[in-house]
This record gives sequence, C-alpha cells and structure tokens, in this order.
Amino acid sequence: MNEHKQVSIFNPIYDAMVDVDEGMVEILEILWHQLEIPTLLSCEDNNGKIWIHFDLESFQDFTSNIFIYNPEFHHHFIIECDLDLVIGDDGFVDEDLDEYITGDMLEYSVGFRFDKDKKDEFINGLKTTFTSSNKSITQNSFLPEHFEINN
Repeated sequence: MNEHKQVSIFNPIYDAMVDVDEGMVEILEILWHQLEIPTLLSCEDNNGKIWIHFDLESFQDFTSNIFIYNPEFHHHFIIECDLDLVIGDDGFVDEDLDEYITGDMLEYSVGFRFDKDKKDEFINGLKTTFTSSNKSITQNSFLPEHFEINN
C-alpha cells in the first residue's frame, strides 16, 4: 500500500483540523475555503489519478456551476474524468466492531478522478472559473443566479 504524506489543515465547513494528503492541500483549500464545497475523501495518487469524493448534492453544485460559468473546463474535466456513483446507507459498525448495523436512509456520493499530471490544469481551471469571473459558487442551485422562472 502506498502511503502519502499527511498534513493537517483547517476545514472551515466542518470547523475542524483534518489530515489530508499533502498533494491535495491546494485543491482542497480552493474547494473548502473559496467555494465552500464539502468533500468526503480525497487522494493525491489513486492508481495514477487524483481522487475527490463528494456527497451527491455537493457534486451537483460543483459541476453545475462549472458548466454555467466555464463550459469548456466542464467538458474537459467533468465529462472526460472517471466518475463512480456510490450508493450506501447511513449505517454503522457496532461498538464491538463485529457487526454492521444497517441504516435507515440511503446516501449517494460521487467519486471524481482525473490524471494526476493534470493537477495544475485542474487548479487553474477552478481559479479561472470562480475567481477571475468574480463569480462565487451558487449553492444548491442548478441555474444561473439571474435566471427567473415565469409562471
């Protein structure tokens, strides 16, 4: 198993210090601090790929805003990356660590992977999409801020 050097950084979404792969710090700081997008897991080298795992709603917010504000970047990274839909439940392992207790609700999440040699390009795409356009991410919305629905 390949161990990656871990560093502690502040996650403002969870208001806590968390250990992450050193090679993920810049990406996670953009996602957490600038875009306020939570992540569940990440890895700097998952079989040659950078891996970021989001809950489904956060992934929808993230990708929808990229699609709205930078369609070329959306096509290049979101359409051409590897995606894994994960469906689980909110269960847990009992305190004796010998039995899984099934939860009451399903939970959906998405694993997002892209070639690690495209890391700088990904970071630049994030910065271009959300900082140079003076747009911040639109939370829980899949339409531009100015879009109105007429009844």
